[in-house]
Amino acid sequence: MRLAWIPPGEFTMGGARPLPHQSWGAQVRVRLTRGFYLGSTEITQRQWTAVMGSRPWAGRPHVVEDPGRPAVFLSWAELQLFAERLAALSGERVRLPTEAEWEYACRSGAEPEDGGPAWHHDNAFADPPAAARPVALKPPNSWGLYDMRGNVWEWVADWYSPGYGLRGPEAVVVDPPGPEHGRHRVKRGGSFYDFAESVHCGARDGYSEGGRYVNIGARILVER
Repeated sequence: MRLAWIPPGEFTMGGARPLPHQSWGAQVRVRLTRGFYLGSTEITQRQWTAVMGSRPWAGRPHVVEDPGRPAVFLSWAELQLFAERLAALSGERVRLPTEAEWEYACRSGAEPEDGGPAWHHDNAFADPPAAARPVALKPPNSWGLYDMRGNVWEWVADWYSPGYGLRGPEAVVVDPPGPEHGRHRVKRGGSFYDFAESVHCGARDGYSEGGRYVNIGARILVER
């Protein structure tokens, strides 16, 4: 896996409308005090099979079996095992990014939440097959990350809360870990199955941690 270095810094987290059917979005100033490495691309089918020996996407609709395409139909719970096995194989500290880490990386610190080209319903379905595209076909953001917006939603570590689980009027929240509990986990960034207005760095929604779907994958974070 190729990794990109994400330096520490401060940014405004959140969008005016996380998804078109949501009328409002929370925004908060966040400071991340530690840098980290993030997968340059979403976990690919080749990478998943090399670590797990399985193909959860096999035979599913709207999936093209291709080593270079994102691994999908991955549950949040199964990704924890993937991270554990990858850590054991590599000797690295591997996990999913927090929601704050993910959005900070998506924005390259402070870029607009909807900047740059991305795979979404309009262009993915216009050129069959209607499926997630091979990773890294679109240009990366300025920190070398591909497909942060669009292609597939990406699981992150946090429980879902409309207000990120934050309490109080702090001017700047430092290294937010997300809510302590919840009913669903967070997915981020939109996908090829969503219209363009749902594909941006502030896009977020909740999904069952045992759930799987054609347009949900992930990328890994490495602590060093």
